[in-house]
Amino acid sequence: MQSELKPCPFCGGDAEYHSDKGPTGEVYAWVGCNQCDAMSVHCDVRSMQPEETHPIDAWNTRASDAEITRLTEALRAAEERERDAVMSAYCAGATDVHNSWIDGTNGGEPDFGEAASDYYSSIKGN
Repeated sequence: MQSELKPCPFCGGDAEYHSDKGPTGEVYAWVGCNQCDAMSVHCDVRSMQPEETHPIDAWNTRASDAEITRLTEALRAAEERERDAVMSAYCAGATDVHNSWIDGTNGGEPDFGEAASDYYSSIKGN
């Protein structure tokens, strides 16, 4: 187990080790940020199993720079795909509304805004 605490991974604030004795003798421990209130896992350090991670070690564990870069790039790519999908759906819907308004197949709605609202309601299933 490490003893020195790293700064908060979210805000850079100072961290503090906490422990609290439970009613039946268990000792719950965790690490918390004094600035943004982020917390590590809570566990009974008195009865920890070998495969469990002590709260200090969990707090001090950080993703590698390569992993952070990989995740950041994946998030940006997902955001771009979502933005493209929304824009494509918007354009397709706007084209459908415009065409039905121009050719008069929109149910006779004289107002383009109302025609767009009716179209949106129809695709939502309302």
